[in-house]
Amino acid sequence: MFGGFAGFEVEVYSEDNDQTVTVTIIKEDESIYSYNVEVKVSGTKMDIMNGKIETEKETDSKDEQKGKTTISMTIPETGTIKLDIDYSAVYNQGIDAIDTQNNVNMNDLTEEDMQGIMEKLMERPLIGSLIQNQMSSTGTDNITDGTDNFSNTTTTTSQNQVKEYGYLVTYTVPAGFEYDSDYSHDYKKYYSRDNGNSVIDVTTEVQWYTEDEYREDIQWDYDYYTDSTYYQNVNLGEVRTLNVGGNEFKYQILTYDSNSEYYSENYQSAYIWYRLSDEYIFTVEIETTNTEITEDLISSFLNIQVSQVNE
Repeated sequence: MFGGFAGFEVEVYSEDNDQTVTVTIIKEDESIYSYNVEVKVSGTKMDIMNGKIETEKETDSKDEQKGKTTISMTIPETGTIKLDIDYSAVYNQGIDAIDTQNNVNMNDLTEEDMQGIMEKLMERPLIGSLIQNQMSSTGTDNITDGTDNFSNTTTTTSQNQVKEYGYLVTYTVPAGFEYDSDYSHDYKKYYSRDNGNSVIDVTTEVQWYTEDEYREDIQWDYDYYTDSTYYQNVNLGEVRTLNVGGNEFKYQILTYDSNSEYYSENYQSAYIWYRLSDEYIFTVEIETTNTEITEDLISSFLNIQVSQVNE
């Protein structure tokens, strides 16, 4: 109970980032609900968004429900968004009976159920991305404007961020990719598999490298495959530039084929880097088997937001 009215509060804690997101919903009266989303980072609390859901009923009977619902959302230092929804429902018109056997009474929900609801909420494109964008910039200084388009993100906040050497990079993960928790630590790994023999592996990382040092590593990989008797048709493309969300990335693509009489495989590796400073870069490395690496695939991981954080 909150202030004499019914309500509930859900908290989700991320140990990786020492962040807690709290969603509070309060029933102010029969037609007004208020909500607040708050984040706590290292003991400091900040509001991410708050608002109300208000319903005005024009017709309220057992045969018809008609009215308007207004949803408001206020984001500090950004502004307020309002959405008006007209609704109309007519009952007792010979509609088939609704199967309610799987319905759940809200009062019967446990804390674990509430946490599950919050986790699902975080996965929704609109609310989840707003929370992620606010969390990634809370208490930090933005280095780049990045982009607010996180609509393709399908992972939770801790799974589409890398933090190392005082930098926190949040990025999109396109649909169809799964987070590989078995191998992710300071770097993050994702994979995509189809029903055939197509494979895509992606690694993201903040590295203590200059751009020249990173290109030396790329050249080393090229030399390795060229000298190996297990591969043939080795080719390293030129350095290309790609602009995504106002940020300039550079990349090179390495291609090579298997050299075997028993099977034939085509391999491609894309090395993508973004300069954070003279000494540090953010990298995305994509490795594929029997799948071409396109700029669309590369770009799908490059809607980034970069912040400086205390280690």
